[in-house]
Amino acid sequence: MRRYLPDPSIPTVEPTEPVLAALRAAREAHAALLAVASPPNTSHPGWLVSALDPTTGDIAFRFDTGTTHWDTPAAEGELHRRGHVSIAALLHQDWTPLPDTAHTTHLLPTPPPDHHDHW
Repeated sequence: MRRYLPDPSIPTVEPTEPVLAALRAAREAHAALLAVASPPNTSHPGWLVSALDPTTGDIAFRFDTGTTHWDTPAAEGELHRRGHVSIAALLHQDWTPLPDTAHTTHLLPTPPPDHHDHW
């Protein structure tokens, strides 16, 4: 898998099996992106949220929340600022926990402000 890091100061990490399983599920669900939030460690002081392309596993973007505790509203706000909304937020649910203490959710592009759903 290729890795694209917008910020070279953030080290690359190989995805763990839970992340690979989440990527497979996102690919099967045809999600635009998969967000994976990894807990703080020695290489990043806050929760590291990575948006992965389910087809290639490439990193579309990533950011460090800067907080040592999981802060869903802060992560959702940053995703929204970057033009995405999580399935968890749309369904008013928590992100799905992974066995290695990470969290994951599917991402969709945020519709433009003038967009109106017609069901």
